[in-house]
Amino acid sequence: MTIDLAPLLQFFGYGTFDAPFWFIGQEEGTGPDNTRATRLENYRRRSEQFTQPTMDLVEAQSILGHAVERNTTPAWRNMARFTRLVRRGPPLLEKGEVAHEIPACVGRLQPRLPRRACFLGEALPIPLKGRGDRLGHQLLQELWGLSHGVYKRAFLPARAQQWRDLIIHHEPEVVVFYGGGREAASHAFPEGNWQALCRREGSTSVEVAPSGATLLFKCHTFANQGVRNWELMTMAEAIAGR
Repeated sequence: MTIDLAPLLQFFGYGTFDAPFWFIGQEEGTGPDNTRATRLENYRRRSEQFTQPTMDLVEAQSILGHAVERNTTPAWRNMARFTRLVRRGPPLLEKGEVAHEIPACVGRLQPRLPRRACFLGEALPIPLKGRGDRLGHQLLQELWGLSHGVYKRAFLPARAQQWRDLIIHHEPEVVVFYGGGREAASHAFPEGNWQALCRREGSTSVEVAPSGATLLFKCHTFANQGVRNWELMTMAEAIAGR
């Protein structure tokens, strides 16, 4: 199978750059059926149909065979909780309630809740599930002749510069670099006055730095219980205290 790499390099994420909240670190997901055939089909559809720099999350996931209303991810649910905290809305207690809000504000080109709109960015043009993503690394080599190390050296600095330019131009209120996005943050804002905001089990789990009108965060993860409620609350307090 031949898959054109160029369209993947030109795609940045889901939603609108005008959103006040940006989360950069979206990772490749194919649901529970994360097989070679499923991943190849995912890449093929993205290469052929993701034709704009940004897309609506619901539309894009439909192309990939997922219904956002029925299959929300832990990261999306945590984003919805976080924006509620920042806007001082009532807490989201039920999973169904969170799932109802995700299509209204997360990754939408025309969000129904614009003050809580979230743009979901892909830190790298071919998102991978970290260093342990053996299948992703194998496909990098087979499809495009790239080892994981060569891929990151070839694309991470340029991608990070693009993120820097976009953030400075659009001035979102908050940008959260999480997971693999943390490395992009270090490249994009090497001069940033990064300060430890949260510590857990002897190591820093959340860092914060101002950049003009934007408050930047580096967060270890936004999935499952990887980010704790008290960390989200601390981040929300840092935003309120600006």
